[in-house]
Amino acid sequence: MRKLWNCAMQKQWRYTTKVYWFLFMNTIFAIVIPLILCLIVGTVTGYNTQWIEWTTILIGYSGLGFGFFGGILFSMNENH
Repeated sequence: MRKLWNCAMQKQWRYTTKVYWFLFMNTIFAIVIPLILCLIVGTVTGYNTQWIEWTTILIGYSGLGFGFFGGILFSMNENH
């Protein structure tokens, strides 16, 4: 998260645009990583309705909780 924050702060944008970009990318990364892991597990265990349900739950909660809310807390603790 720190590297993504530093990358956002190096851009020649307004501060609010940098924070929005950071939150967006942090949420995307928090969604993509569990999606890849769920696809790997799905190839081993098989794709069924229970797998789709758990994948949706894991991706949603990780994106919202770790990605968005975690990014908000991180950005609130940083100075600008």
